[in-house]
Amino acid sequence: MYFKKIDLNQVDSATLERCLRKVSLKRLSSLDIQSSVTISKEQKIFLGYEKPDELQFTRIRYSFERILPKLILSIAKAKEPVTADYKIRLALISALMLLIILMGTLYGLHQLITGVAPIDTILRILILPALYFILLKVEMKLTQKNIEKALENGENS
Repeated sequence: MYFKKIDLNQVDSATLERCLRKVSLKRLSSLDIQSSVTISKEQKIFLGYEKPDELQFTRIRYSFERILPKLILSIAKAKEPVTADYKIRLALISALMLLIILMGTLYGLHQLITGVAPIDTILRILILPALYFILLKVEMKLTQKNIEKALENGENS
């Protein structure tokens, strides 16, 4: 389930595809189940997986970035030169983690409303979802910067 679509007005889809392929390590299985924590000596910044109708990419992360939610970008294969766009979704493990956090939050709010939990627990209830969404925003910014870097490198060469 994709939660965000980003249009790149100045770039056509073939250019985006070419630039992302150039800075990606190819994977043969779904990026949902693959670890994106990789140490590469090459100048690669994404892992890529090719499906018949789309390309999927995820940012290569270092071991200390393991706490960030894993995002998967999807771009339709370029059949004609149209304005480029890509969609973003959470990887399977990140989506399950979000579901668990939200279920815990709902349970905590239910306990708060029914009077089982004291009112001062509201901060503890809301800290984990807030932290997750902050980490998600950080990962989205890092991914966006890497896409811009890939486009700059592709256009310069």
